[in-house]
Amino acid sequence: MAVVDAVRSRVKTLVLERPGATVNIDGFASKADPSTSTIAAHAQPLSPQEIRDLPAGQDATGWRNIWSEEQMFLSDVITSLGKKYTIKRVEYWPEGEFYRAQGVITEDNLS
Repeated sequence: MAVVDAVRSRVKTLVLERPGATVNIDGFASKADPSTSTIAAHAQPLSPQEIRDLPAGQDATGWRNIWSEEQMFLSDVITSLGKKYTIKRVEYWPEGEFYRAQGVITEDNLS
């Protein structure tokens, strides 16, 4: 099965949280409101090669590949199976017109 078919057959609706951009208001930096939407995507664990390429000291179990035809950006947060992943890398795959993002689990210790 080609990568394109494999991704499309496993797509689910995931939640995408996008932080607000920084805007200039009267000479002062201010954050715009964040947005929340859904995205058709597939999340999967990293391959052994991708695990070897992680920055030193990173826990591989906290990382996921997230495939989608919709563009994702650094600092976006994707929720999959109740866990939040902050996007750290994004790559465009022209063969299938997909984006592959790598996200690391976001721990919320404040609740």
